[in-house]
Amino acid sequence: MKKEMKHAKAYNLNKKYLDNIKEGLLMVDKNLIILGQYSAYMTELFMTENIEGQNVIDFIFPDTDMHQDERKELEKYLSLLFAKTHASEEIIEEINPLVKKIIHIKHENKVIEKVMNAKFIRIYNGDVVEHVMIIFEDKTGEARFKKQLEREKT
Repeated sequence: MKKEMKHAKAYNLNKKYLDNIKEGLLMVDKNLIILGQYSAYMTELFMTENIEGQNVIDFIFPDTDMHQDERKELEKYLSLLFAKTHASEEIIEEINPLVKKIIHIKHENKVIEKVMNAKFIRIYNGDVVEHVMIIFEDKTGEARFKKQLEREKT
């Protein structure tokens, strides 16, 4: 009984954290499926409630024709994260395919363009990468501001 209460407290604390953090945070398993616990900000960032159970590549790049290269690059990168457990974090970060990446989000018959960064963190169980945590950061406002400054300079 005490163990169940302890797990319930931990779950509630995690839920509170995920409901209030202002970053898009989710976890994927080795099959690249998005797990059930993700930050509430993900629904705002990607403008959808339909997150859990999706393939993360389909979720980020749903248009298979328009984003064929990006999809392949992300798939290779995620495969590397799960397989090459001894690759250093610096190397992993250098080849990150989601740095200042334009993401197209379909919402209410419109396509909204957002500029995002994503950080990938491997979650180990012993020597095996069990999950990858992805933290999304919206850089759209920053990108627009830089473009505006460049226009004003010229």
